[in-house]
Amino acid sequence: MGSVKTSIGHLEAGAGVAGLIKTALCCEHRSIPPNLHFNQPNPRIPFDDMCIKVVDKITSWESDKIRMASINSFGYGGTNAHAVLEEYKAKSQQVPDAEVHYPVLLPISTRNDIALKQLAEKYADCIAQVNNSSQLNDSTYSAMCCRNHLSHRLAITAVSQQDFVEKLRTFA
Repeated sequence: MGSVKTSIGHLEAGAGVAGLIKTALCCEHRSIPPNLHFNQPNPRIPFDDMCIKVVDKITSWESDKIRMASINSFGYGGTNAHAVLEEYKAKSQQVPDAEVHYPVLLPISTRNDIALKQLAEKYADCIAQVNNSSQLNDSTYSAMCCRNHLSHRLAITAVSQQDFVEKLRTFA
């Protein structure tokens, strides 16, 4: 059992979000940070009977099972929220060809229309050489997360390598 309040103080309306962030980080790093300034448990709370303890030192959270944690937040004005968070485990599935079997988004952008058409043609050439769905997903992910989103934009959804190439070349 832990509290984000011991680390960053009263947050009023932001308490729930801070608790959610702390819990997500605990899942990701597989450890639970200590509650600062904790000395003695309240003697009126039957911690042993309830199978809980206040974490007073950094604690490893190793598990063969998926980690789950609950977040309870009392907001300003008496609002109470409760959420259960489960860690994310990526499934390592590879489709043998460049088919993804669900729509994938490819956003591209440039500073002007001419450059956008040229970039669409370059993406078409690049995607035409893709060998598997993992490479296709890497290309679309990089376009979404690793490039600036400029003023002239194109967003294409497709379900296969060929679908992307056709749509990109049609635009170009």
